[in-house]
Amino acid sequence: MHPAILKMKGPGDRRAGWLVLQVMITRACSESCFGCTQGSNLAGKPAMMTLDEFETAVKSLDGFPGVVGLFGGQPTLHPKFPEICEVFRAHVPRENRGLWTNALNGHGAVCRDTFNPERSNINVHTRQANYDEFARDWPE
Repeated sequence: MHPAILKMKGPGDRRAGWLVLQVMITRACSESCFGCTQGSNLAGKPAMMTLDEFETAVKSLDGFPGVVGLFGGQPTLHPKFPEICEVFRAHVPRENRGLWTNALNGHGAVCRDTFNPERSNINVHTRQANYDEFARDWPE
């Protein structure tokens, strides 16, 4: 069994001490899950937060003591994802930066540089290719 599987937490597992605020940068997603809490890909064209809007949002969180999570849909599908990560790194301490995603979509290096894996929530939705990319590019 791959060591990463032993570290995985189930959706109902408690994560002690997490105070989380999520910034939804897009509703776009690579999936169309029936029970999606965001309605990703199920209702109209998904919007994308602009880079300026994102910077305004994270600047407004200066001093927030908890985790600031990038959220979607599928955040790594945002066409300005590397630039968003650059803004995120400039305004949010690493220990507070999280990512909620199901795939890296070629952004493994930027995710590894940007996000705290202990404050992120990864769900590959049973997609072997997504799991393999995480195991290879962001195994933490």
